[in-house]
Amino acid sequence: MASRPLRLLHTSDWHLGHSFYGSDREYEHGCFLNWLLEVLQAETIDVLLIAGDIFDTVNPPLSAQRLWYDFIARVQQQCPGLQVIAIAGNHDSGMRLELPTPLLTSLHTHVVGRVQWQAAGQLAGDSLRIALHDRSGTCRGYCIALPYLRPAELTASGLSQELPEAIAHVHQQLVEDTRQQLASQNVPGVLVMLSHAHVQGALTSADSERPITIGNAEGLPASLYPDDAQYVALGHLHRPQSISACDHMRYSGSPIPLSFSELHYRHQVVLVDCVAGQPGAVRTLTIPRTVGMHRIRGALPEVLQQLSMLTPATKPLNQRDWIDVSIISNLPLAPDIRQQLAQALPEGAGRILRIRRELPDRASLLASERHSTDCANQTATTRPAPTPMSLFQSLWREQNGVDDEAVYADFMLLLDSFYGQQANEDTP
Repeated sequence: MASRPLRLLHTSDWHLGHSFYGSDREYEHGCFLNWLLEVLQAETIDVLLIAGDIFDTVNPPLSAQRLWYDFIARVQQQCPGLQVIAIAGNHDSGMRLELPTPLLTSLHTHVVGRVQWQAAGQLAGDSLRIALHDRSGTCRGYCIALPYLRPAELTASGLSQELPEAIAHVHQQLVEDTRQQLASQNVPGVLVMLSHAHVQGALTSADSERPITIGNAEGLPASLYPDDAQYVALGHLHRPQSISACDHMRYSGSPIPLSFSELHYRHQVVLVDCVAGQPGAVRTLTIPRTVGMHRIRGALPEVLQQLSMLTPATKPLNQRDWIDVSIISNLPLAPDIRQQLAQALPEGAGRILRIRRELPDRASLLASERHSTDCANQTATTRPAPTPMSLFQSLWREQNGVDDEAVYADFMLLLDSFYGQQANEDTP
């Protein structure tokens, strides 16, 4: 009688400890972890795969660490025998994740934070290859657990190749050694790979992902991953997606939206039934969104009207919807703009996270002038040049990877001061 498939659940990019423009996400993360635990029980999962970026920073707050360790303990209390395999992402400290290894191992949890070397150029493959067990404890195959490859780790390895070739060498050696290990078994085993990387051809999310550049190329070729693997579980990109039309090579995506650019994502985890010799059978499960998000944009009267139409609620502050406001105006915002917006917002309807001023583009300005002066001969045929603010924001994102509204506000004050000074100088 054939054994049941090995059942995996793939998730990634939790970013515990994430701060949303100064507001914590602990409530949302706690709801996700409670839901995830229910799924692990209901679906009789054998192995939980976490593909990196467990934390949002290398030095996460105590509340985030508490969420992580409490979840691991509850998994073993409520799902005895379930195996957890996690790797470090580019946001994580590999050393911090590996520090409690003896304790985690006793809880059937394997965390791989760093690539290690036995000697110059010789990979310590055993530390990156983990035996996969079902809940009964039977070995069903192997998982290649490859954390985010930091250039410094490869530079110190003694490999003589350039960075892209060194990364390819690590992948090829791990895959080859694991195939040999599987071939030595009497029973065909499952091959799974867990990796935190940007794979070429995948779609990124604006505002919430740090670019990973290898050499002068952004992303790794998909050919580095074993084509005979039952499943390749990827982390780093927050948009759920498969790679190269391969259903068994996927990013699960982040469990909650980490920026407003992820507002319309269908956040999910991936359930995979694995049988040796064939691609895993994939099914996705949608993660409930516990806190809503709203993007509101327009001239001030339009913004106030849109805010007034949001649904009032009696939720505690940490459970209220997130609101992003963009006001289109060629004048500086009033000093009491936040108060104006708060007065328009129904009680408990949400939290206004950020307020931005957008300068009208040339076409909008000309359309407004036509409406006010009834001059039908004025037309807009060209796209405007970038504004000082848009150039500054682009440069800031490129250098820092994230938005910083406090910096943007300071820059806007400088602009307003400069334009005010210019106007005074031009006045006769």
